[in-house]
Amino acid sequence: MSDREIREFGPDVVWGMPDDQKIKMTGTRQKNITVWEEFRPIGTQHLKSEDIIEELKNVPDFLSKYIALIVLSPFDLLKNSPFATRNPFASFNAYSAEILFPKRPEDRNFLKTVLSNHLTLQHEAGHIIDGNIRGPNRFYSTGMEWLEAMCLDTKVKHTAPDLPKYYISENAESTKEIGEGLALMEDFADSVMFFSDERRWKKFLKREFPNRYKTLDGLLK
Repeated sequence: MSDREIREFGPDVVWGMPDDQKIKMTGTRQKNITVWEEFRPIGTQHLKSEDIIEELKNVPDFLSKYIALIVLSPFDLLKNSPFATRNPFASFNAYSAEILFPKRPEDRNFLKTVLSNHLTLQHEAGHIIDGNIRGPNRFYSTGMEWLEAMCLDTKVKHTAPDLPKYYISENAESTKEIGEGLALMEDFADSVMFFSDERRWKKFLKREFPNRYKTLDGLLK
């Protein structure tokens, strides 16, 4: 791990800030990624850079190489932000390859548990990949190749009970209420998340959604 770097950022990086404000942050490198946190914390962001760095150890290189920076923000996301949907635990910007964690009221131990158990970094990396396969912000998940894989997977007889018929997860299924395009993006990100987890979920993806698995196996090399 290299020495820490100190820089000032505005709302283009630390989403939720007032337009005329800047904040001093300190960055720590891990792999090819810089994790940024407040230089003098005001106490509203309960996650620490070491929490993110520890979790990055579980993110395979074929995913982490797509992430450029992770920001621990002391602010809420603005309500009119294109990234703010349903008070997210984390959000992303595919163009800048950024993952951002807004402030949340829960304590550090709870947030670390969610970060690990929900494979948050892998999921958000999936969004970044989705938005860059075809070029910046041209999402692969809305194209015919992914839609075809999804349709073919509806014909597979699932061994796991209570799975959504069309989407891969309840997360993606519930997002369709906001918009079909967003639901497709969540479907892709959850699929990447499953594909990345050798402990359990990769086998689940290959068994229950083999066409998504085959597509990702060709993309993520």
